[in-house]
Amino acid sequence: MSSLSGLPLRKKIEFNIAVAFGWVIILLLGKTVKLKCDGLHHLLELENQGLPYLISAWHGRLLMPLFRFRHKKLIVLVSQHLDGEMIARSLHRLGYRTIRGSSTRGGSKAVQEMVKTMKNGNSAVIIPDGPTGPRHQLKMGVVYMAMVAGVPIIPMTFSANSAYVLNSWDRFLVPKPFSSVLIKIGSPIEIPKKCSNRELVVWTRKVQQKMVDQELAADAFFAA
Repeated sequence: MSSLSGLPLRKKIEFNIAVAFGWVIILLLGKTVKLKCDGLHHLLELENQGLPYLISAWHGRLLMPLFRFRHKKLIVLVSQHLDGEMIARSLHRLGYRTIRGSSTRGGSKAVQEMVKTMKNGNSAVIIPDGPTGPRHQLKMGVVYMAMVAGVPIIPMTFSANSAYVLNSWDRFLVPKPFSSVLIKIGSPIEIPKKCSNRELVVWTRKVQQKMVDQELAADAFFAA
């Protein structure tokens, strides 16, 4: 867990305000929008069979999926970066559980914990380009975890007909109150067992492109 002891007082105050009110804002905003899910049956089919899955969502398109699926008791991999600490505390308030660490190395403790929890039947969420980018760059650890745990990757994103785009590295999307929101859930991506490193690279590129195309499709839904 990131320590706040070395932060300037102003940063500590900003951090605590964000943690105290961030989750409330998500709830209030989520309850005002007109929300539609495209592809929800992909999750329901797996859940009806008792099969876990790994949701993969870009950092900038995370807000509304976090609101919509807050009751599913999903486990989220969150970095140990300070921003990750803020996200983790807010997620706990929303009902999520977290594992802290990085997905960049297959042998890391966090990856092992994620694999174990999914093998035990728990579904999870990963933010593959967090916490600081590069934007839309999938880390190979995501595909590695899905392969070892034997779970499908579910790409997920959202868009809105009226939204703010923050001036941040991830172009974080915040739907305006009372806007229409589409959460787009992709079909399960099954990673073959015992992939070589070269094959993992290929699958990483495939999943990354699928997620990019999915975001474009969600945006196009409201552009038509």
